[in-house]
Amino acid sequence: MNILPDDYLKKEYELRVSYLKDHFSRMWTRFNFFLTITTGLFVFTLNQNSRELVLLAGIMGVLVSLVWNHFAATDNYLADVYKRQIAHAHFLMIQDARFEALRATQLSNELKVWTHTGAVSTEYFDPADGLVKRIPQGFFQRRISRISATELGVVLSLLYALAWIGLLIVKI
Repeated sequence: MNILPDDYLKKEYELRVSYLKDHFSRMWTRFNFFLTITTGLFVFTLNQNSRELVLLAGIMGVLVSLVWNHFAATDNYLADVYKRQIAHAHFLMIQDARFEALRATQLSNELKVWTHTGAVSTEYFDPADGLVKRIPQGFFQRRISRISATELGVVLSLLYALAWIGLLIVKI
């Protein structure tokens, strides 16, 4: 039996899902901002002949890339925290005695892959034929568990920092 009231758990779950959704929105806004600023500054710097201007822009580019990296790493960390909070709220909700019957029986196909919001699964229930199927992966659709989209900002910011350092070495 739950130790927390059902209405509290339900509201908490909904708030956590909403917060993760809002975090992703803020995260991609920051990603786009840093990508645009860094790319624009990099292209501007490539077209400069003045050593002083290249040095100034290069130092600024490295700094912006490092700030971007910090924000991206923090965003990635927080996304993981919020996903774990959703999983925790889900776990507490299903401790309700009404779920005991489900735990004691063989699950039907439509419930075999049922999980909480934010959980990653490689299978899905197809209501058209009532079967559990693997989500197809290929060139245009795939998931590598060790590399997620939330890590893109961390990787790109480091690549830009290295590109800035390379540009400074070549131009100066």
